[in-house]
Amino acid sequence: MADTGVPPTAFQQFKKSKIAIPFALVLTGLIAFTLLVYASALFCLMPAVIAFLCFWIPWYFGLKDRKKLAVFGLVLFILMGVGFGLVKYDAITNASPPDLSSSDGLLTHGTVSPFMGAGATTYSFSVHLNGGTNHSEVYVVAYNSRSGVGTRYNMTCDPLNQSASPFIYRVDQDLPNSVFLSSFFFKAPDGTLSATPYGYGPIGPSHNDILSYELYYEVLVVFLNIGLLFYVILLLTWWMDSNKKKFEAMQKQRAAAAGNSPDAPVAKEGATAVKTEKFVCSACGAEVPAEAKECPQCGEKFDE
Repeated sequence: MADTGVPPTAFQQFKKSKIAIPFALVLTGLIAFTLLVYASALFCLMPAVIAFLCFWIPWYFGLKDRKKLAVFGLVLFILMGVGFGLVKYDAITNASPPDLSSSDGLLTHGTVSPFMGAGATTYSFSVHLNGGTNHSEVYVVAYNSRSGVGTRYNMTCDPLNQSASPFIYRVDQDLPNSVFLSSFFFKAPDGTLSATPYGYGPIGPSHNDILSYELYYEVLVVFLNIGLLFYVILLLTWWMDSNKKKFEAMQKQRAAAAGNSPDAPVAKEGATAVKTEKFVCSACGAEVPAEAKECPQCGEKFDE
């Protein structure tokens, strides 16, 4: 056995322990879910980062059986989708009726009625314009979160409130049974825009409908955005390892053929006929016999 004389570190001993892989799987789940909930909307390549971490962390801690990794990924992505769906469900069902205002104070009290649970019906949007005139360009954008389509509706000044600011602008609009986010805009004569942030509303579906939809939808999204990349990584690493093994087998065949050649040099008497093949452990750097299944220094397991 190769011995470098350097004792394994506590971390190397931990990686060799029985709890290393379960720890890695739990750690992977926590990191992946945290990034999904809090960072996926901030960085367009975050799904690729999450997919890579879901592969690399278990692999680093010793889970190098790709079949087990594939099963782990399947379970993990289902749990992540369900968890994210519950987060979205909680955010939607606990949303408060909007009272939206622009940062410059020109638009205030942007509301929609009814707010929740009315299904496909006529919704009334209203907002106060603190400036401008009773013929100003004011509109609301209703973004359908299920279809991904935002539609602009022009608003008109309330006939009962046309004499002085604040002017109340309204619009009634038929909308389908879906979850919307709304924002109000005012366009000044010089083209300057004032806008409120987006807020939930109207929310047409019932709570049960929202729950079933979000669970199904988020599981599907996690699989399409993260799961597919994860399995692509699995396939690529399998293909690379397969080619590496084929190359090593070809090298051994060539070496064996060269050894059987009549022109091969004859070993001198007393000299060692065959030199023991060794390679370097990627985990700790120790020399390891070619036939070893694991590193005698740190316990790192090797693929056959």
